Amino acid sequence: MSYKTYVNDTQIFGNNECYPEWIAYIKSKGIEVGENDSYTGELDNFMEALDVIESIVMKLEAKRRENKKNGLSFHSKSIFNLGEIYDAVATDPDEESLLDSEIEYIQNAYMFMPYAFLKACEDIVEYTGLSFEGRHTRIYKLKDGCKIKVTAG
Repeated sequence: MSYKTYVNDTQIFGNNECYPEWIAYIKSKGIEVGENDSYTGELDNFMEALDVIESIVMKLEAKRRENKKNGLSFHSKSIFNLGEIYDAVATDPDEESLLDSEIEYIQNAYMFMPYAFLKACEDIVEYTGLSFEGRHTRIYKLKDGCKIKVTAG
């Protein structure tokens, strides 16, 4: 059985993927992390958790760029490069649908982890408007009485 991380019953990271910064964040919220980094708990701040997920994505990309700079081909392609979608559809349009390819990327590509997190929380967050202070211009907050359910193991 593989290690999986869930947010509101939606798998948020890939199979067997565990990120130290996420585990540190979970611990900082008072959630007990057990053997093999398993945990169950609730989070009370959407934007704070989003920042951690965004930092994970940026760290993954930084590592890929470092690999490319060092001449390594393994995991050196940018996670922000969506050119493969065009290549797959243009090469064999009878076998590959543009929409199917786009949906596959949105659901599974590393660059969309923050979006996947938002989608996993969409029933319990509300958009509060734009802000021009800080990094985020779109601000969300948990609806009154709601918590983000997190589990891993």
